[in-house]
Amino acid sequence: MKTLKIYNTLIARLECEYDSYSYTESADSYADALLELIERDYDIDLAEYADSYHGSSYYKKVHEIRISAEWYNGHLYGVANCKVDDDWTDTDTEELKSYLIGQHADGLGESLEQREVDEFEDSDTYYDDDGEIYEETLHWKVYISFWQDKNFRIMTEEELKG
Repeated sequence: MKTLKIYNTLIARLECEYDSYSYTESADSYADALLELIERDYDIDLAEYADSYHGSSYYKKVHEIRISAEWYNGHLYGVANCKVDDDWTDTDTEELKSYLIGQHADGLGESLEQREVDEFEDSDTYYDDDGEIYEETLHWKVYISFWQDKNFRIMTEEELKG
């Protein structure tokens, strides 16, 4: 048996409770909160849910898949730590990537991205029509997405680290 790591891009989605404003940014600042959430609530073996994909048998060679996050070259990535048979092939890897994309988009990843990993407050200053200054406190919630509709990448350790 050997260990295979499949990495994916992460993005943080920040939502303001006050005015339903949201934006995305790097997930790097929220690494500790994300890892704590995964350890506490998402210590799940995804291999249990893998099944045949277009008639392939890769899933018979996968013994464990655990999701986490790791730093590489100053950026935080999602990582699937997989225990696979020694006779694992490149075709098996591509099929596993397809399975993981589904998990990140619709399975575990969707569940995870709906869980708040952090929150913070900041203030916003603005002028009204009469030129008076107003300041309001904004309450932000942070969510982490393991899948994105733009610029999403899923890659082996070799593909990531070149």
